[in-house]
Amino acid sequence: MKLVSRGLFAASPEKGVAGLGYCWYVRPKGVEMEAVFATQSRSDTNDRRWRRWSSDNGRTWGEPEEIEFIRKTPDGTHRIYTHAGQVDPFTGRLIRFANRACLPTDNPSEGASHWSIWYDVSLDGGRSYAEAKQVMGDGFTAEHPFEMIVTGKNAYAMGDRTCVPLFLPDGRILQPFQISELDENGEPFRPHGTPFYQSRVAIGRWQDETTIRWELSEAARLSPERTTRGAFEPTIARMPDGRMLMVLRGSNMRKPELPGYRWYSVSHDDGRTWSEVRPWTFADGESFFSPSSCSLLLHHSKGRLFWLGNISRDNPDGNLPRHPFVIGEVDQESLLLKKETLLVVDDLQPGENPRLCLSNFCGYEHRGTGEIAFCMPRWFAQGEGTSDWTAHTYRYRVRV
Repeated sequence: MKLVSRGLFAASPEKGVAGLGYCWYVRPKGVEMEAVFATQSRSDTNDRRWRRWSSDNGRTWGEPEEIEFIRKTPDGTHRIYTHAGQVDPFTGRLIRFANRACLPTDNPSEGASHWSIWYDVSLDGGRSYAEAKQVMGDGFTAEHPFEMIVTGKNAYAMGDRTCVPLFLPDGRILQPFQISELDENGEPFRPHGTPFYQSRVAIGRWQDETTIRWELSEAARLSPERTTRGAFEPTIARMPDGRMLMVLRGSNMRKPELPGYRWYSVSHDDGRTWSEVRPWTFADGESFFSPSSCSLLLHHSKGRLFWLGNISRDNPDGNLPRHPFVIGEVDQESLLLKKETLLVVDDLQPGENPRLCLSNFCGYEHRGTGEIAFCMPRWFAQGEGTSDWTAHTYRYRVRV
């Protein structure tokens, strides 16, 4: 593998503000793309969002169209954060999943008790969408009624933009997500002072052109003795033999003596149940460290499976360090990572802040070249700490 290019995709408009952007294809074939851009000046919060269109495979972009995603009410601030659209290759429909919440004081930390997942569907390549519907609002199987999982004191949400849906040949749609856990008294479970998560999959079937009926998988979870924030931000992939791999984020925040691993679980029944969650290793059994950050399993059209994320040189401390950023191939027999294939795509450079964050990315296979492409901001490269949100987003292309 080889890094082919790294080009500026979204520039910071001014000091203290990040310029963010990510893009995707809007039809099963062709090179028409949509991109969403945003600015950010505090954690987990966009200040402005707009979209642009490309008809030439992302080489040039049209005029910006503002996106309304914030609404103030007496109950709080309503926010909608839409992920990259995904095309169902079997129907051609474009689906966008989004996290929605009404935050009483507009504090991002309130999300653990307020987020929910919604989706909307486009039949014309993203130019218009049907009315948004809530995932898991109803339609769950009797074995796993939604009301037993979400009570109003916890919340369910997708993690970062790497929590993308998987489409099966029989028409099912699998959307991985995380849900905050409750303690024995029905209150938010915070064994180490922060919300604690488990991961599940919403399994959907089309009911008509714009409506999906959902059921809920069993949980993939870890104990507070192994990770301080649970198992979250899942990414999933299906093997040629039908097994499914889920790779998860954990954390050793506030307990740095714990090993900071990437974790994984396996399903033998198309995502309905998941095996014991274990540390993800290299294919030869060697363990590796990974910070608490998102990651992505990405299927290539040539049948290969790649993983994109962070691998640490030493045991991380919670979220940090989120460098270097690597891509490697997954062994589809062992479901583990092939160490010999790893490519360091980006890393801390001389003079940069060691708190550099290479994460929060969105990836896809480039149509035409077959390269793996992804858009990723370089957070906190300059400055003394994490209070300066100045950052540019770059688009990387890797030949595989």
